[in-house]
Amino acid sequence: MRRLQLRRASFSDIEALSELQRNSLMGIAAAHYTPQEMAAFLTHPSVGMDQLLRTAHVWVLGRGRRIDACAGWRRSEAGAVMLRSVYVRTECAGRGLASRLLDHVEAEATRRNPGAIRLVSTLGAQGFYERRGYRAIGATFLHLGEVPLRGVDMVKTLPQAEPRRTAA
Repeated sequence: MRRLQLRRASFSDIEALSELQRNSLMGIAAAHYTPQEMAAFLTHPSVGMDQLLRTAHVWVLGRGRRIDACAGWRRSEAGAVMLRSVYVRTECAGRGLASRLLDHVEAEATRRNPGAIRLVSTLGAQGFYERRGYRAIGATFLHLGEVPLRGVDMVKTLPQAEPRRTAA
């Protein structure tokens, strides 16, 4: 079996990313939400994948055109680093894919903008993020049509990047 490849997402991945999002939501997140919340999320995703690829640094793990996991980050208007769109294919959950991607995304964000990283977690993923050093700072809602989707605002302090040494 070929090893999973870590690579930057491209616009040619939009369909595969959208399918991954649906798969992950229906298989992993659905247990924590009402049928109405799930229907709203699947009908009105919080951000279209094309917009996400325009505004964020998105990374994927997969084989060929199949994407098994994705994660990204972007700077908010206030300059904070925001973790975006962490999804894992249902049949790949528990194999360390999200942790591998978070290691990469957090390292990249630290190099470019040390400080803290924020995210909005689904209810089912909160424990995963807490084990990774994130802490809940409040409840939030994603407004998807007429049905608000419950979530958790979380933050993690990132280590300071090593200063670059110059030759004396």
